[in-house]
This record gives sequence, structure tokens and C-alpha cells, in this order.
Amino acid sequence: MKHLTFSFLLILSFNVLLLSGQAPLNHSFKMHKSSDGKLYINKQQPLYLFVGNTPNPSENMHRLESQKTPQYANPFYLDTEGINTIRTPSQVDTVTKKVVYPLADIIFDVYADGIAPTTKVAWNGVKRHVNKGTVYYNQGLKINLSATDHMSGVENIYMSLNKQPYTVYNDTLLLDDEGDYQLKTYAVDHVGNVEEEKTYEFTIDATAPIANWSLEGNVHGKVASGNSKIIITAKDSRSGLKQIRYQINDLPVRIYKDGIHLSALPTGEYQLKYWAEDNVGNIFEGTDVGTSVIAFVVDKTLPTASYSVLGDQFLNEVLYVSARSKIELSARDTVSAIHNIIYGKSQQHMDEIYDRPIQLEAEQGLQTVWFQAFDIVKNRSVIEQLTVFMDNEPPLSRIEYEGPQFFTRDTLFISSETSILLKSEDADSGVEQIEYRINGGAYQNGDSFKLPNGGFHSIGFMASDKVNNREAEKHSELIVDNEAPVIYVNFSIKALREEVIEGEKINVYPPYVKMYIGATDRYCGTQEIFYTIDGGVKHKYGGVNSPFDSELFKKEKMYVVNVEATDKLGNLSTKTMKFRVANK
Repeated sequence: MKHLTFSFLLILSFNVLLLSGQAPLNHSFKMHKSSDGKLYINKQQPLYLFVGNTPNPSENMHRLESQKTPQYANPFYLDTEGINTIRTPSQVDTVTKKVVYPLADIIFDVYADGIAPTTKVAWNGVKRHVNKGTVYYNQGLKINLSATDHMSGVENIYMSLNKQPYTVYNDTLLLDDEGDYQLKTYAVDHVGNVEEEKTYEFTIDATAPIANWSLEGNVHGKVASGNSKIIITAKDSRSGLKQIRYQINDLPVRIYKDGIHLSALPTGEYQLKYWAEDNVGNIFEGTDVGTSVIAFVVDKTLPTASYSVLGDQFLNEVLYVSARSKIELSARDTVSAIHNIIYGKSQQHMDEIYDRPIQLEAEQGLQTVWFQAFDIVKNRSVIEQLTVFMDNEPPLSRIEYEGPQFFTRDTLFISSETSILLKSEDADSGVEQIEYRINGGAYQNGDSFKLPNGGFHSIGFMASDKVNNREAEKHSELIVDNEAPVIYVNFSIKALREEVIEGEKINVYPPYVKMYIGATDRYCGTQEIFYTIDGGVKHKYGGVNSPFDSELFKKEKMYVVNVEATDKLGNLSTKTMKFRVANK
């Protein structure tokens, strides 16, 4: 079997001419073999199929003819964009010359490319403005061209600037010179597909606007009155005027509209700066350093009136004052001097002339003072108002006890563990502090404490609000009971005898002995008595099987009885009894 070699011959004679003006270059259809071995063929190219029996395509080559479809064979065309295949049935081993199983075709791949590349233009580094269909850029325009092709790949991008011959685009195009421009571009892929020519027209505007300023009104040279204004004019011959900005002295830069009115300026010498900017960022900067805009005094400045509170005051949602507080009014004028300040209880009745701090009415509640200042040329300030809340009522306090307590015979008894709580309320400015003292001693700040020492005590307490209204001292008297009950233990029969056991004298009782337990408390009385026998379960004395009505000590042995007694405040005392029970 002979080795077959397939070759493809492209015969193309096709020149691409697009649009009018500077024409694109001539680009022929062609074949292209990529670095990865793929063969790309222009889809418009005629193809012929040759076979030979040597690797050299120039030796012994024969063009194949088709017996069945001669009308489509020489030349023939590829119909599918992308991969196409040429096949011959049955793969044959190149050494044994035998058919390879399982049977499979021999496949030759070729790629048809009939779609031109697409070019994109990036306009970088500058501002852009469109006016009536004309595109403007400022100086320093950077133009970057890029193209994409999804099959054989882009071979070159071509560009023509201002109808110059087309050249291959290699790097960023930088435009600085002012003027009108025309840019044409197209791209060609590796098999000769030519993109439709694209045209871009634009203008480089590198010239700033022309601007000037003048004074209008009562003007003499560069001196103007307060009712004059500054006029700034500007024009731009290309992209057009965007805006005018100006600055007077160190005031914020503002956008110019219809004149700069000097009536808003206080007396003084001024420096005017102004800028005219076109639509692509070219800026005219004009300065007139040291210009005397106003050279005489024009007092159009309003005085300012203010207040201060003398004495008690507290600011929350409203300003609280007391009957001891006074209102001081003051005024200031930056140009001339203050003539007087008037005030009153309403805006319509400001008929008092201020000459000393104002004493408010002592009535509880809201009060308002309206006031206004005048300078010596009768400029008047904004009418001001001060609303205060007259708080002349002190807080209301009370005392509470938390913990052990017992009240009897008009006397309150507490223990050293009882918390004493002082609580106070003030409906207006609010409570500032609570003070208390013990037994007529020095006052202390606080709202809770305990009394560690027993005996009779007198507590004095009072509160003050945030404008120093202070209530009259209140008193509470009590006794601190830290003494536990005294426990008494008696037996129903006298001891038979006394023995010394381990150095301790121990009474001996017969087996039918009973025990009686009692306790007395100095102030509050005994609350409960409990006992345990030989470390057993704690029982309440007086309940079932208490030692006074049951014979709990029948067994002959040593007994240890622990007794606990508490009073009504929880003060606890204990007592331990050791004795022995014996028949003899």
C-alpha cells in the first residue's frame, strides 16, 4: 500500500477596498499554519486535493478528480466555519501494512475561517465632551487599538490618521497638538479576512478659555460701594465653556453665576481669583492680587445678640433654672458699636431696655425671654429667644428598708444586715444627689447603706435637684438589734450525780429524763428554736417527738444536744449540752 500525502493549494486573487477616502491596503486570502500545527484556510478560497507517494510535495504529485461530483471537486470549498475533516476509510498499520482493528477512518483536520477580526478603540488619559455631534478631547490623548479574532487570530491592525496611508499599528498613539482629527482603523486575520473599515472623527482642544473681570455699580477705579458687583466674562472657541469659579480671599471657592454681589462682604481689602474651565478641562486662571474692592467703611453687618445664665442651671431637653438664677444679655458688632438691647415676654412686646441681669418670675414652669440688639446705625440683630423652665420645687425623698426588719410598739427594729435605701424623685430638672447623716453627724452622699452598730439610731436625709433646690431634712428612727436570743435548757429531774469524763464535768440522768428548752430575746422576741441529738437531723423544738413530751434519752449512753435559737431579725445563738444517761 502506498503512503498518501494530501496537500491543499490556495489560489486567491481578491483585493479589499472599503469606504471612500484613504483606502485600506490590499490583503489576499491565504492559508495559515499556527504554532500548534493547525491549518487555517480562508473560507472564500478555492481548494484542490493532491496525492503523492513521497513526503516532498513537489515530487510526483497528482491532483485528484471526482467521478461522482466533478462539478464540485476542482475547486471545492469548505462550508463550515471552524473545523472541517477529510477522511479515508480504514486505518492501516504503516509497518505491517495491515488494516487496524477495530476499523476507524483516517482523519485530516482543516479549519475554515470566514469571519473578519473586530477592532476596539480605547481613548485614555483625557476628558471627553460631545457637543452637537463633535467629540472633543483635551491635550495628551492616548489611543490604544486592540483586535480579537476567534479562529486564525489577528495578524495586524492597520490605522490611518488624517488621511495618511495606512500603516501597521504597533503602539499607543499620543496626540498633543490642537486640531481636528480623523482616525481610520481595520484589522486583518492570518487568512486574509479584512475587517470593515471604521472611521472616528474628533477634535483636540488644548486652548483654555479667554476670561476677564470688571466692576459694575458705584465704582471709581477699583473702588466700589457695597451695592456694586463683580462681573466675570469668558468664552471658548472649541469644546465650549463649562463653568467659571472664583475665590475672594480665603473664602471657599464658588461657582460664578450672574455676578458677585459685594453687599454680602464686610468692609476690607480683597483679593479676587477666578478660573474659567472649558468642557475638556482646559483652565484659564486670572488673578488680580491686592485689588482694593472696597476702600471705605460700609456697615451692613448685623449685630449678634446672645445670652448667658448666671447661677443655677441645667441643660437637658430644656434649660432648667431656679429662682436664684438671672439672665444676662450681651451683643457684639464687628464694624461699629452696639446702641442697646431690648427684651420682653413676647416677640410683639419687647419694650424693656436691658441695663442689668434679668430676674425671672418665680412661678414654676416654662418662661421665654425675647431679645434683640441694635447697633449705632440701626442695624438690628435676628430676634433671639431663650426658653427656660423655672424649677423652684425640691425633690421628694423617702426611706425604705430591705432585709430583716420588725416593727412593734411604734418602733422599727432592723439588723446590721438590713439595707437602708434612700429614694428620691424630682419631676423637673431631676435629682442631683441624696445626702444622709447618722445620729446628727456629718452628711454623706449616697442612697444605700447599712448600720453595723447596735442600739438606737436617728437617720437624717434629704435630696437636692440639678438646680440646687434642696428639700428640708427628713428623719427616721430605729433600733439596730444585733443580739441573739439567750437559750435556757432544763431537765425534768435532777441529775443523779456528776462525773468527770475526759476532763469535763458531765451530769448523769436516769433513762426517763425529759429536756425542756427555752429562749428569750431582749428586743424582738424569739422566732424559732431547733435542736439536734448527736449530730442527727435538725428538728424544730415544739414539734412531734420534742424532748419535753417524749422519752428520747432511754438508752444508756453519752448524749450531745445542739440547740439553735433565732429572733425575728434572724440573729442566731447556739448552745451545746452534754450529759449521760444511766440506770445507776
